[in-house]
Amino acid sequence: MKCFVGLSAVFVSCLLGLVALSVYGPMPPNQIQLSAFTGLLGVLFAFGFTYCKDAKDRKKRLRGNLAALKAEMEYCGKTACIFLSANPVVKSPSYRLPTLCYQSAFPSLLSEHILSEEEFSPLIEYFAGVETLNRGLDQANEAIGNGTRLDEEHDRNTIKARRLIPSSEQYTVVKSLLERLSKSNA
Repeated sequence: MKCFVGLSAVFVSCLLGLVALSVYGPMPPNQIQLSAFTGLLGVLFAFGFTYCKDAKDRKKRLRGNLAALKAEMEYCGKTACIFLSANPVVKSPSYRLPTLCYQSAFPSLLSEHILSEEEFSPLIEYFAGVETLNRGLDQANEAIGNGTRLDEEHDRNTIKARRLIPSSEQYTVVKSLLERLSKSNA
């Protein structure tokens, strides 16, 4: 996009120079230098404006993606707590943990190269745990009517949910990572 705007500015400057040449005839050397200088100045201005706007839009997009990931992670942690503390125990709840922000924001963060391999691994592990719990909840729903299988699914889902709650190590690592990235991209 930046190159397109810069090349467009060069093309427009050349076109205006040709129009001026055809309207006013040949120019003295000092006017040609002034015309070339103003054309170059226009090109630099257009390029600088576009670059600054793109950088500002990129920062805004990054902040939004990081905030969305953090909010979704916090919601998943709270929902996992609800699953673990339900009284009476609900072995096959109807809710599922959301992954929409992860599915849309994470690829964008990878393409922006703000995450190192050590940083994106905990994010992948956390949200893979969310998806695993969702699959387990689906399996528990399918096991309704089969008491033994439902109990087994619930036990497995309890283990999965414990990895997602705010007191878990995995949650703490991902939250601190997202907070650090948010501060560094503010």
